Amino acid sequence: MKIYFIYVTFNSLREAKALGGKLVKNKMAACVNIFPIIYSTYVWKNKTRIDRECSMIIKTTKLKVNK
Repeated sequence: MKIYFIYVTFNSLREAKALGGKLVKNKMAACVNIFPIIYSTYVWKNKTRIDRECSMIIKTTKLKVNK
């Protein structure tokens, strides 16, 4: 069985916890790992920005993803 890792970013820790809880409760993910503070650097409208976000790694299988 292949395990898939899905990487997602969020504006807030609250959003990440809410989705992570639902994914595990509904057995769409075996586990989620939440990193509460990350800094993302990117270009938006020709300006380099640095924003604070949080991220989550979702561990699942192909069968769970295709539901």
